[in-house]
This record gives sequence, C-alpha cells and structure tokens, in this order.
Amino acid sequence: SHMNFQHAQMLEMMVTTDKSRWKTNEQLIHERAQQIDDIIERLLKTGLDPERQTRLKEIKNTLVVYRQTREDQIAFIHQGKTEKAIESGFSVQDERIAKIRSLAQELGDNEDKDVDKRIVVDMQTAKQSLILFVFVGLVAFLLGGGMIVFLSHTIAGPLNGMSKVAQQIAAYYTIPDIGNMT
Repeated sequence: SHMNFQHAQMLEMMVTTDKSRWKTNEQLIHERAQQIDDIIERLLKTGLDPERQTRLKEIKNTLVVYRQTREDQIAFIHQGKTEKAIESGFSVQDERIAKIRSLAQELGDNEDKDVDKRIVVDMQTAKQSLILFVFVGLVAFLLGGGMIVFLSHTIAGPLNGMSKVAQQIAAYYTIPDIGNMT
C-alpha cells in the first residue's frame, strides 16, 4: 500500500501545476519511503531464513533503483519537463513496482504457509497436552481414592476395634438397676 500511495503522489505531481502541492507530495513520498525502509530493516533483523533474506534484499535493491528514477522524475517536474518525467519512468517504474509486489507476495505466501504449519504443530501439542492432563488428573483421582481406602482401614479399623472393647468393658461394669436391689 505504501508503494501505491507513492505512485499516486507521483501521478498527482505530474498532473498538477501547484508547486506547493509538489512539495507536500514530495515530502509524503519520502516519508512513505522511510516507512518502507524501516519495515524492511525490522524484517531483516527477525532472523529470517537465508532465502527470505535474499528476497528482502532483492526488494531493497529494486527500491533503490526505483527511487533513483523517481528522483529523476521529480527533478524533471521541478524543471517544468513533465513530459520527460512521464517518459522516463512509467513503463520502467511499472515493471519495478510489479517486481516488488511479486517478491512481497511471494514472501507473504511463504509466511502464510509457515504459519499454517505452526498452527498444525501447536494444535497437535495442545491435543497431547490435553491427553496428558486428563491422564494425570485420572491418576491423581485414583491415588486419592486409594488413599481414602487405605486411611479408612488404617485409622478406622483400630478405632472400631477400640470401640468394641470399650463396649465390652462398659457391659461388664454396668451398674445394676437400683429398683431391683430391694
């Protein structure tokens, strides 16, 4: 979109005679060019594979040639040679823009394929993690149940036994009914 914007600004410079508008267009063109350079530099620093770095450098080199021709066109416009500006660049510049778009599209398509591959791998990892968490949860549940049974027999068994002994002792030492003593 930056390239389309710059191209539109150049066309506007060629059809207008307002010199103040030329300055504005020229400034906008250079700002967009800087934004493109910043984007390319950030991409080159992301650690792309060598093939993608080569493609980005090819875009960068094509931009250098494109911009030089554009600067020549701007100089012709300032000299009042609009026809020469038109002749000097349109077919050649259109080819360069097409090349830049083609390379950018290729990079984007390759990145889309890589993203799709990463999504598949991430989905598989998520599925494996879910299975692992379900398994771990099931094992924890079974271990908890086993601990309940174990503690029940370990603690409740002796307490039941002590309770029976206490009942037997209590039955042996029961106080006779006072009403029957007379």
